[in-house]
Amino acid sequence: MDPQKLAFLTTLMNDARGQSRDSLLPFIMAAASRASSEGMNFTDEETDMIYREMKKNLKPEDQARVEMVYQMMRSNKKPKS
Repeated sequence: MDPQKLAFLTTLMNDARGQSRDSLLPFIMAAASRASSEGMNFTDEETDMIYREMKKNLKPEDQARVEMVYQMMRSNKKPKS
C-alpha cells in the first residue's frame, strides 16, 4: 500500500477510536473529504478494510450506523446512467 495512504489510515483509525456515536458520521464524511482533497483514491478492497476495522470495537447499533454510511457512500460512488 502507498505509504501516504497507510499513514492516513493509521491516523484515521486512531482518531476514530475517540469519536462519540453522534460524531461518527461527520467524522467519516470529513475523512473522506480530506482524503479526496489530498488526491488519495482508495480501491474497493481498501475501503472495505477501513470499514471492517472501524466496526470492530463498536456496539452492534453503532456497527449498523457505520454500515449504513458505508452503503450510502458506495451507492453514491456508482456511475449514474
